[in-house]
Amino acid sequence: MRFLIDANLSPVVAARLRDDGHDAVHVADVGLLTASDEAILSRAGDEERVVISADSDFGTLLAVGHLSKPSFVLSYCGQRITWHRVSRPTSCSATSRRSATT
Repeated sequence: MRFLIDANLSPVVAARLRDDGHDAVHVADVGLLTASDEAILSRAGDEERVVISADSDFGTLLAVGHLSKPSFVLSYCGQRITWHRVSRPTSCSATSRRSATT
């Protein structure tokens, strides 16, 4: 899988996903550290990446824009996310969403 990790999560999340064989980058790795949510969604869509964030605004943007991609994972763990929680998202109530309209 291909992931784009938002600025509100640690770059360690991307590193651990890469360690597990995924194509994962943090927004800081690709010059999007201060980019708007719209720019991050656009980049993720262009590169067919799943956005992982603790920011629920991504779901709103997908719904309001009637967008079916990119996919989005909302992490309720925020800054306290650990690799154990990423590998077992149900332990921190993470939710995977295609969009709020589906």
